[in-house]
Amino acid sequence: MMPDLFVDLAKGMERACFDYMIIEDSSNVPYTYKGSHDTYLQYAASAPKLDPAVLVPYLAQATDASRPRCRRLSVSEYPPYLLARLVNSLDHVTEGRIGWNCVTGSNDGAAQNYGHDKHRPHDERYDIADEFADVVTRLWEAWEPDAVVLDRDKPMFADGSKVHPINHDGKYFRCRGPLNAPRSPQGRVPICQAGGSPRGQRFASRWADTIITEGGGSVGSMKAYRDRVRQQAAEYGRNPDDIKVLFLAHPIIDVTHGGGARARAAGAGSRPSSTSTCTCRACRG
Repeated sequence: MMPDLFVDLAKGMERACFDYMIIEDSSNVPYTYKGSHDTYLQYAASAPKLDPAVLVPYLAQATDASRPRCRRLSVSEYPPYLLARLVNSLDHVTEGRIGWNCVTGSNDGAAQNYGHDKHRPHDERYDIADEFADVVTRLWEAWEPDAVVLDRDKPMFADGSKVHPINHDGKYFRCRGPLNAPRSPQGRVPICQAGGSPRGQRFASRWADTIITEGGGSVGSMKAYRDRVRQQAAEYGRNPDDIKVLFLAHPIIDVTHGGGARARAAGAGSRPSSTSTCTCRACRG
């Protein structure tokens, strides 16, 4: 429950020359395995979790200022203004090192913690996320880049003619704006998204700066995925080169190379998955 473990992880990733880290999060204690949360709590599997917004400043202080961080925030769990303001604040206090890992939510247990019986249907969650991302990015950009004047002689902190309400009235959200703090050091905070489904890919192509995906497991399928993203991004009027696609890897680790790791890989099949290779006590049952 202290930040030391996460600070050590961030420092280790920095020594290994990683460009950024993503802090995964969830808003419920899992209960999928055997229909109970007992095993998860027995082995501290996916619980406890501290709010990443609290951890991020510790990580930023302990690591190189050139390394960005990304934190997960769900459009199902935050109103757009609160999320935009929180991320903007974190970007200021970390000197421009924050990203938003945009997720739509999947576990109904988390939805029930926020007053809903279950999540909306899959594709509708992305419809909501489209509007949500539009509101958030417009709030981030509501202060023009030169709105802050800082002229003591006038005196003037900011030019009000360069700070704009967004007056959004959409299908799912209403928001007046603007944010009550200046544009963040990055202007628009980078957005990370894991677009796996066709609808998720379209969302990622429209909004994401970096996409994390399985990609199908082969070089050919990964290239096809990237080509689809680039085509869809161009259809949205974006420069495809602005999007970086990252493909997941599932390393299999053992005490030896040939007799250990390779043997386990052969036993798991030609395409290992995170479930088939996990040997934690919770997954072994």
